[in-house]
Amino acid sequence: MTEHGFWRRCSNCKSEIALGARYWICSVTTCQRVRAPIQFCKPDCWAVHNEIENHRDGWAVEKTAPSTAEAPSAPATTPRPTTPSAPRAASSSVPRAAPPPSSSSGDGGEVLVVASRFKEFLADVHGVRCSDDVFPTLSEHLRRLARESIEAARKAGRKTLLDRDVPRPAAEADVPTLVVVSRFKAYVASLGDVRTSDEVMPVLTAELRRLGGQAAEHAKGDGRKTVLGRDVPRP
Repeated sequence: MTEHGFWRRCSNCKSEIALGARYWICSVTTCQRVRAPIQFCKPDCWAVHNEIENHRDGWAVEKTAPSTAEAPSAPATTPRPTTPSAPRAASSSVPRAAPPPSSSSGDGGEVLVVASRFKEFLADVHGVRCSDDVFPTLSEHLRRLARESIEAARKAGRKTLLDRDVPRPAAEADVPTLVVVSRFKAYVASLGDVRTSDEVMPVLTAELRRLGGQAAEHAKGDGRKTVLGRDVPRP
């Protein structure tokens, strides 16, 4: 990792974390794996992780990356205050993000959309807010695309889902993924012996952005500044 001039990549956005730079880890002990460490370049990236994992009691802990390639990394564990009177240092942690509206969608499956990023996309690009009831429908769109794409991969004689298997818009450059990657891959795996390439996520993100744009226009046409579930086209 350090041979490229940086320490590690952010586990969320994949940005480089420079040698000697600040980074953040999750306070939850199960996220502090030695063999597969999780680290974030900024608290906002931890917040996305927290939303996906739905930790009930966690926060981002500030660390400093090794300054040289030979230096050991900072220990991954931070003791939690044992008494209410022991305050947490403001410089080393941020408040726990609010949990997502639900980890399950209305059809019984898990929500496959990173809610906070999708809401940010609608606000920044279309100037509208977003109700939580849009995510079950968007998740069902992704499940339908998964089923169609699996069939395309199987017809091509492959057991790995690629971007060209997804019958939707081409990926956009430098756009944060709107898909909960682990959940989508788990859903595909549950349908058979099929893996999912990471290159699929940008294509799915482009489709979510397209659907979000349609929903935003529908809401505006109805005189609203908040996108509701009924604004999202049915899959």
